Amino acid sequence: MALKSDKEENKRSLVTAVTVYKDFVVCGDVKGNMWSELPFNKLSTWSCRKPAHSDRISVLRVTNSTIISGSYDRTVKMWDRNTMKQVGMFVCAGPVLILEVNPEKPYELVCGDGAGKLYFLSWKE
Repeated sequence: MALKSDKEENKRSLVTAVTVYKDFVVCGDVKGNMWSELPFNKLSTWSCRKPAHSDRISVLRVTNSTIISGSYDRTVKMWDRNTMKQVGMFVCAGPVLILEVNPEKPYELVCGDGAGKLYFLSWKE
């Protein structure tokens, strides 16, 4: 039986969202952190957890160039897939509960929040 220090245990948190796009995996946790990996590349390792939101990440989607995250902090954020830098943000009326990207037009999405509102969003790539 291995004992873990308090410091090691604090690094762990509940995964609340995950998505896969081709060979790219993105995860989010209850603390609002996000990280990624190319799982089929044996030389790759998980990237460091990056603070992405101030509350639980509830949904993640990936396109060829973008990672889209929705959170209980009421925000939808867009990230450059290569640099993991934030490139856009939209604030909803309540916690983001659902989010889908249009597969025919990956620059369009629809999301719904805990206030019962539905948002149709688009951006320029």
